[in-house]
Amino acid sequence: MGLFSSIYNKIFEATVSSAAGVYEVCNYFFSPHGFRSSPSQRLRPLPLATLQDESSQQHHSSPQLICLFAAYSNDITLSARCYLRLLRELGFSIVYINNATTSRESCQLLSELAWKAFDRPNIGQDIGTYKDGILWLTANGHLESCSCLAIVNDSMQFIPGVNASHMADRVRVFLQSDSPALFSHVSQQVLPHYQSFFQLLKPEVFLSKPFLSFWQKYIPYSYRYHCIYKGEIEISQKVYNKLHGVTVLYTSEDLHRHLLHEFDENEGVVAEELIYLMPSPYRTIIKEISNPALSQLLAARENRRMLMRSELICISDLIENSNPTHVAAFLYPSFLYCPLLKRDICFAGSFTIAQAINLYREILNRSVGSNQNSTDIVENLLLEFEEYLYKKGVPLGYANRKIEAMLKGLGSGFVYSGTYSG
Repeated sequence: MGLFSSIYNKIFEATVSSAAGVYEVCNYFFSPHGFRSSPSQRLRPLPLATLQDESSQQHHSSPQLICLFAAYSNDITLSARCYLRLLRELGFSIVYINNATTSRESCQLLSELAWKAFDRPNIGQDIGTYKDGILWLTANGHLESCSCLAIVNDSMQFIPGVNASHMADRVRVFLQSDSPALFSHVSQQVLPHYQSFFQLLKPEVFLSKPFLSFWQKYIPYSYRYHCIYKGEIEISQKVYNKLHGVTVLYTSEDLHRHLLHEFDENEGVVAEELIYLMPSPYRTIIKEISNPALSQLLAARENRRMLMRSELICISDLIENSNPTHVAAFLYPSFLYCPLLKRDICFAGSFTIAQAINLYREILNRSVGSNQNSTDIVENLLLEFEEYLYKKGVPLGYANRKIEAMLKGLGSGFVYSGTYSG
């Protein structure tokens, strides 16, 4: 019966996946916003009040620093506002492209934050937004005098304060360096690739033939797996992985180095302190997935002992063999001052809602501070994050909606990868 169920599930998943792919291809070719449209036709300009000095960089016809910010929300959250303000403080002129309908109140906020703002039909999700934004910038000549193009989206919950300042300092160093590109995270899943939610590119990248050719040829189907495999992963394979001297802000290597320093300073690292910040291991244990690195960490926790120096590689092993934005979701903010927290960590089953909210609270308190103004910011950020997590839900909420769960890329919930040979 187990074998039959396994075969049935695989056939069912393959059938649903194929049907979803066919549906999205048809939707693209028959939708008035798809094949028959163009980037400039999909982008509907939003009315922005001119609140800044016309001589400022925000109103130059072609700014030197441009940020393409992809959003999917009627209203601009406090998290997104903090994120946009940081980008502005770094000198970026923001092109805000929303895959939803922007509210009137948000348009007023954008007048203070954005250089250009558009609504567009949600064709191709964030990757489709990147295509339209890049081709619009190219067609209007804005990239010719641009010295750095940032490509980011609002899929992250932001951590202002100390964490944000650390990232800003590293971005400033990058802008003055010879490095051709900066990414926040690198993933080894499927194929080595740079994750697409935070990218900074120099002209030798965004004006290159391979980069522009990729976006001209990319077809923005709204199928999630197409966006990941043909979008995020393929542009790394064709463009980013061929670059030399790329900067990555948050890596397993940097975390390992930091933990080695902690080990030397404190004569050890407590296993419990690390596991406390990581996704729950229980689903992995129940499914009897063999993972020696995880087992070693859990054994150290059970014995209430410090990790040995050689055991610190267990953390990098777990990060490199899974999605780093999940395994290191709170490790990177806690140890490397990363201000970006993936918002789907509970929906994917990596963390419980209670765990995510309380860990976010702890990191916010450390990063933002404890004065009255800071307390208000922390509570408001927590409130919107909590509301988002409860609305998005957890894998159990889709237990009886298997097709919908598959279309959203949701399996039975996060598990640590198994270790195998061959």
